[in-house]
Amino acid sequence: YVVVERYSGKVTILHGELHKGEHVESKKERIRNLFKKYRANFCIVDPSNVGSTIYKDLLSEGYPVLEGPFYARERKQMLVNLQMIMQPDKHGKSVLVIPANPSDPETKHFAERLVDELIGFRKSKTKTNVETYLSTAKHDDTVAALILACKVTSDQKEFVDMVAI
Repeated sequence: YVVVERYSGKVTILHGELHKGEHVESKKERIRNLFKKYRANFCIVDPSNVGSTIYKDLLSEGYPVLEGPFYARERKQMLVNLQMIMQPDKHGKSVLVIPANPSDPETKHFAERLVDELIGFRKSKTKTNVETYLSTAKHDDTVAALILACKVTSDQKEFVDMVAI
């Protein structure tokens, strides 16, 4: 799960946490709690696997949920978008702010995992010679959630908080 805020030209990770193997009901409850805690405007869900069930259920409950497909074509476009957001400007500052508070073990662990996953992405070519990105990291869930959230915040013209899984 990743919660981001877009404000004053910056995309800041407000919250990130790692969970694997949770049941669908637990995931939906966690999203509801994050929505409430951060007063998010949207939730973006990868529709593959259990995401489609979560999307349908939360939408039927009235949550503003968006589908964020993470298939090869979209994945490449969103990785390029994330890469652009992470590029430093002339002052050495990036649009993306990744907090890594050393006194907060959960935040520090999340930031370390995010960096490990980001480093694991490599450019590759498909059999038809189309450029793509593949992850060589053990996992890419954290980056996937961040990519989905950053894609939607990039599309927004004003302040938006978002929960993404």
